[in-house]
Amino acid sequence: MGYYSTVNIYSFHVEDVEKAKELFKKYKENDPDGYFFYELEVLNSENRQVTAVPEDNNYTAKHYADRRLAEAISKIIVPNETVDLTFDGEDGTKWGYRISRNKVLPLTCEFLTQDEQHLFNICKKRDIESLKYVLRDYINRMSFDPEEFAEAMEDLHPTLQQNLMRLFISWCHKQAQRPLGDARNDESIKLAREIVKSVADYYNYYLPLI
Repeated sequence: MGYYSTVNIYSFHVEDVEKAKELFKKYKENDPDGYFFYELEVLNSENRQVTAVPEDNNYTAKHYADRRLAEAISKIIVPNETVDLTFDGEDGTKWGYRISRNKVLPLTCEFLTQDEQHLFNICKKRDIESLKYVLRDYINRMSFDPEEFAEAMEDLHPTLQQNLMRLFISWCHKQAQRPLGDARNDESIKLAREIVKSVADYYNYYLPLI
């Protein structure tokens, strides 16, 4: 069973309609899971106004490729123009992206009042800090066993396992950027740099939320 949402795709302008269509076609052809089911529709050929439309005009569907759609639009929208791409989930949840040339920003704050956004930021920071201290206490034990942790994660839902992999790769990228000079973590930094090299082609690979 998947999560249904309704997509709202607003119009925008491109510099070259044919090149824009070709890029969308490549996104669809290179989508390993078949979730990118969008194509470009020309609204006004004279001023190159376009929009993205789902196949069969199926605006309410399982829009797993929401982020990839936003990225595709960011590659073709004209410079200095901004467009919003929003989704309404079946449970009333709203989310979206504010898109400009080569830039995609989450729209979470657009759906919240100032007080709600402040509370959201506090809760998010508190969650991250809580997680950090739980992990700190866990790995600071003499009995800490990485294999035990790995085995415990094996019964996570597959979607959560995918998110966990994204977390680990992001941590490797962060470690790889640190300078050498401290014997306590130099080897970790060296290993992180090797991992980053080996997964360079996969770091930005889309991991769908299913």
